[in-house]
Amino acid sequence: MAERAAMSCNITGRWNGRSYRIIRSLGIGANGKVYLVGENDRQYAIKISRDAAGVALEYRLLRQLQAQQQNGVENSVQGSRLGPFVYDLDDFPGDGGKPVHFYTMEYIPGIPITSYVREKGRSEIGRLFQQLLNYLRQLHRLGYAFGDLKAENVLVNPLSGELRLVDFGGATRFGEGIRQYTEWYDRAYWNAGSRRADIQYDLFAAGMLMLRLLLPEAQRIDVGRGGFRKIRRLLQQSPEMQPWQGVLERAWRGNYRDASEMLRAVSFVKSSGWKTHQGIPGRVHKQVNRTEADWDWSHWVAVGSAVLCLAMILRVFMVR
Repeated sequence: MAERAAMSCNITGRWNGRSYRIIRSLGIGANGKVYLVGENDRQYAIKISRDAAGVALEYRLLRQLQAQQQNGVENSVQGSRLGPFVYDLDDFPGDGGKPVHFYTMEYIPGIPITSYVREKGRSEIGRLFQQLLNYLRQLHRLGYAFGDLKAENVLVNPLSGELRLVDFGGATRFGEGIRQYTEWYDRAYWNAGSRRADIQYDLFAAGMLMLRLLLPEAQRIDVGRGGFRKIRRLLQQSPEMQPWQGVLERAWRGNYRDASEMLRAVSFVKSSGWKTHQGIPGRVHKQVNRTEADWDWSHWVAVGSAVLCLAMILRVFMVR
């Protein structure tokens, strides 16, 4: 395979003549393989694929996003950008002379969002989803769904906490069939809608991603055995998760008009004190809940007794 051969040599574009030195593999994308490459003293990510149309579509979409951001049409969160900047689109001769297509883009260092939340804590979820939903809003304004929204395609810089989306190979124009998807995040897999690209398709996947971050054990649940009933039961059994249940339900049912509406719901939960709630260790948290429950019970007994005494005093005066 030409892609394997590329690992041990330089890649030189046939038309633009730029040469890249393969450093290491970064992973497998929706429609090709991604490597870290060097050109002189700069590093890029390069996506290599036999799919000429898919590579060209990704490149054009990223160029659109790049132009949008450079023109200041949409202010990005914390100065970050939705998609990686792209620099070169070309091909090189592969096996049998057939061209292998590629484009180079900005290299985005980071770790999957699941790893970041595992290290930093669930209190980060609200802040991260504010960034994610802002990015989806930008993409949706161009008329595209991201499509293959999953943990592996959402990276977070462990130093700055900046979130970025990678691998736009699943991006699909609204109204068309989703190009790439991962079952667990897929609306159609859960019988919750079609596999047609629209705003709600991405927001459903965002809800599933949030669920995975809140309750990692939920990922073991599949659609064939009363999936959503089990998921809801897990959420209801954990008082810590209940503030997020309404946010998730609306995403799963397709009740958000757009990413901005879901963003407002996430911001409301985040600002309502869920973050500090998560800072209480498990045993102490249970003790706090128990103390609050005891106070509520004694409070109502005291109020009831006071009302009863007042009623008896009034009755005595009325009889006189």
